[in-house]
Amino acid sequence: MADRIRKIQDNLKRGSNNGDELTAAVSYIPIIGWIFTIKSKDDFTVFHAEQGRDLNLGIIAIFLVTWFLENFPLTSWLFGSNHIFHPLSQTVWLLSLLSYLGLSIMAAYKAIMDERWPIPFLEEARDKIKELLKKDK
Repeated sequence: MADRIRKIQDNLKRGSNNGDELTAAVSYIPIIGWIFTIKSKDDFTVFHAEQGRDLNLGIIAIFLVTWFLENFPLTSWLFGSNHIFHPLSQTVWLLSLLSYLGLSIMAAYKAIMDERWPIPFLEEARDKIKELLKKDK
């Protein structure tokens, strides 16, 4: 464990590859990471920035769906406060949030360690959404 911490500290002190690892790790922070997607020219940083953006958009989409189910008049009688499916929607939201935080921390750690770690299922989901959007055009 001490060796890993020392390696992270050395990477941060050295600023290897002009700080690309740190920039890639910061890209998992919401909104700030989206700036790195636009501004960065480095392939490693762009890879992590796109993953961070997609992960953030996913959690926003899940939040909006659960909010809609709980507050829209046609569905609020099932999912709203003190109704039968409210614990279900809150559980889905909580598990999604915990998964998001865990994946963001793990991906940022891998970025600092100079690894290209594709988040499981994220690329497949992104490709599926792109495919569905192309069918509509």
